[in-house]
Amino acid sequence: EKSDELTADKDASSKMHDSGFVLPRLFVLVVDDAMTNRKLCMRLLERSGHRCEGACDGKEAVEMVQKSIDNGRPYDCILLDYEMPNMNGPQACEKMRAMGCSSHIAGVTGNLMSEDVDHFRNCGANWVFPKPFRLEAVEEQWIEDG
Repeated sequence: EKSDELTADKDASSKMHDSGFVLPRLFVLVVDDAMTNRKLCMRLLERSGHRCEGACDGKEAVEMVQKSIDNGRPYDCILLDYEMPNMNGPQACEKMRAMGCSSHIAGVTGNLMSEDVDHFRNCGANWVFPKPFRLEAVEEQWIEDG
């Protein structure tokens, strides 16, 4: 059984960062087959002012991304777990990119072997974070990439 794989920084609710940059509110899709992880991540993001939706696997995520593109309201960022039933993270990432999804995609994996990280990135992920990951690390990456 998976444990809570996301840790919160004590200042996670602050939107002002050391650089003086205020992070805008983002529309984020959180994809994880572990409901506890998905809900915790969404709650932390929402506390920081972001709007979130969740998907339980890659197949559902691909469908949600297509709907968001069709509605003209694409996600700003997609947090995508690696290992999931029905469709894993890299496969979902590849399909999203093939559909024209230009959202920032952050792969999340408990296995940071270089070939897994490279595979996720080759499938279209902008970044790959280890589990557990810190919300602050994700927000810093958003700031760095604009």
